[in-house]
Amino acid sequence: MAIAITMVPFKYVLRCDRALNKDMQTSFLLRRLSAEENAQIEDAIRYSSTASSVAGNDPEVTVVQSPGSTVLEILRVGLKGWENFLDEDHNPIAFTAPSGMDSTCPMSNIDKIHPDHRHELARAIEEGNTISEEDSKN
Repeated sequence: MAIAITMVPFKYVLRCDRALNKDMQTSFLLRRLSAEENAQIEDAIRYSSTASSVAGNDPEVTVVQSPGSTVLEILRVGLKGWENFLDEDHNPIAFTAPSGMDSTCPMSNIDKIHPDHRHELARAIEEGNTISEEDSKN
């Protein structure tokens, strides 16, 4: 059965934190990409593929947008906050809210997240609030 996609933010706990006590876990507030946001990211990837063919590269070899750039774009749109995110001295790190007309997550927030965790969070945003049976047990 088809289930409607919701744009309501959801909490996500990194896999590496799931074995910890709840009070020790960091939770990230994420929002799924809208159809338009998803299309813009997909268009950027397709544009990069087309550009490689136009540039004279072998059309059988696809060059896509850098995965890192894609992850950053997904996080800028989908990362909405965090709870219990600590620095090296175990002090809480405040989430800097977007300012002005720009409603995307400031890079100063994303810079604080480990690269491996950025990739996991981007995947969670893409998948939305759907989780596997194994994840739901954690």
